[in-house]
Amino acid sequence: MQGCRIGGFTLVEVLVAMCVLALGVAGAASTQVAAARLQLTPGERKRHREARTEFSACMKKVAQRWENCRAEAEAKWPK
Repeated sequence: MQGCRIGGFTLVEVLVAMCVLALGVAGAASTQVAAARLQLTPGERKRHREARTEFSACMKKVAQRWENCRAEAEAKWPK
C-alpha cells in the first residue's frame, strides 16, 4: 500500500534556499559598497564619514528625547 504524497518542498529545502538567497544578497551588497568606496576621493570619504557621524549623533538625540517623552507620559499617566 502506497501513501499519497502531496508535491512541494520540505522545510529543510526552503531553509537552505533562503540561506543561499541571503548569502547572494549580502554578497551583492558588499560588492556595491566596495565599488562605491573605490569611486570616492579621500576628501569625499572624509565628508561622508563626517555626515555619518553627525547623523548618528542626531539619531542619538532623537532617541534620548523620545525616552524623556515616554518617561514623562508614564509619570503623568501611570499604568
